Amino acid sequence: MILILVIALWVPRIAAEEAIPALQRLAHGLATKIDAAVPSSSSDPVVALSFEGDASIRGREERIIQELERMVSSRLEQGLVVSRALVLRGDADGRNPWSQSAILVRCVVGVDADTIYLTANLMTMPLSFWDRLLASAPHVVKDHLFVSTAVDAEIQILLGKSRISVAPDHWRLREVLFVPSTVLDLGVGNLDGEGPAELVVLFSDKIEVYTWAAGKPRRLLTRDLSRLPEASVRVRDPVGSLVVADFNADGRAEIFYRLFNLNQGEILSLTGTSLRSLRSLKKVPLCVFRSRQRAQILYGLPDPGTNRYLPQLELTDINRSSGSLFELPSTFVTLRCWQSTNQKTLRSVVVDSQSNLSSLGPAFQAQVLQADVGAGSGLADLDGDQEPEWVLSDSVWPGEQDSIRVLSAGELQWQTQEVQGSIVAISGGDWIGAGKQQAVIAATGQQEMGSRIYLLQK
Repeated sequence: MILILVIALWVPRIAAEEAIPALQRLAHGLATKIDAAVPSSSSDPVVALSFEGDASIRGREERIIQELERMVSSRLEQGLVVSRALVLRGDADGRNPWSQSAILVRCVVGVDADTIYLTANLMTMPLSFWDRLLASAPHVVKDHLFVSTAVDAEIQILLGKSRISVAPDHWRLREVLFVPSTVLDLGVGNLDGEGPAELVVLFSDKIEVYTWAAGKPRRLLTRDLSRLPEASVRVRDPVGSLVVADFNADGRAEIFYRLFNLNQGEILSLTGTSLRSLRSLKKVPLCVFRSRQRAQILYGLPDPGTNRYLPQLELTDINRSSGSLFELPSTFVTLRCWQSTNQKTLRSVVVDSQSNLSSLGPAFQAQVLQADVGAGSGLADLDGDQEPEWVLSDSVWPGEQDSIRVLSAGELQWQTQEVQGSIVAISGGDWIGAGKQQAVIAATGQQEMGSRIYLLQK
């Protein structure tokens, strides 16, 4: 009976500890070890704290470190051992930032699989006036401290990443094509009305069409764009928009495109083994969909001299020259639409110039959904439920290694960092004839070192 009573008392205690947020457990553990390691000879010591992230979270550690700085310093000052805790971020006037402290604790935070950890060196500092004048005063490492705990949802959110594991057979990402040029945009659609769809890729000087044959891509044709007149105001880097859509519901998709550096775009149709121009476009096509059995085009306007769009949208019947105007909150870099096969559901998302992803309502009013999203983001119905998944890239410098997040109904389903380069375009469609959509993803390297095309399917 006694043993049973002890167990009954111990289990709720464990459960209570597990309910404490992981960062709070980590901060409490480190502060407790610092208290125990402070020299007993110290009288009301001042502790200087320095935090940084290791290679596992570098570039994403800022919010984690801010929380740890606040929690650890508060916990130390509330105890009986340390009189004051200083957080070091460097001094603008070049003075020694720990000149008032007796103890310096340098901490490194990292994440390994499902564990977040802190390693720290506790160093005693010289207190003499002359030692403090030195630019780099001598120090002695007294203790090496280590604490760790399991990652929880809060840490996943603070990192802006998910570390959930998904069975390998549920998702598959593979590189299927390398091209020596920089991809600007891409789209998937059935251009000839027969068999699987085709992949259409937009470059700064050409359009290429690829079919899927014998388990790999095969280039079907190339259309040269160098003959088109150049725009009066050029942008710093090549930018363009490409939409592949069946605007007249005849089972054959058309290509809508416009490059910022060219004075006009075109609507193209596949005829035999070549692309025929049906109409020139002065505006930039962003989406093509059907409403009340009529084809509608959503146009954007380039912000002259930049790689962004102005915050105005124009929704126009495909047979008219102008239509209704709508205003977005700010300039944007990407806008994607998805329409169900029965045309009853239309979804639109936009990535603004501040890397926020927003959904667009019926009047194109924006509601922010996600932050830190890259320009290469899109919509694709990967599970065939007639609702699109958000396939999102990260906001990274051009050429840096990117990652892909897949969200369904706003919940993170899957993520990978196995992408070389930065993602510039994502489109959905059944390119390989699998019976449901895949996400086709283009990622570019630095200094125009080519582009890689990935295929993501569930």
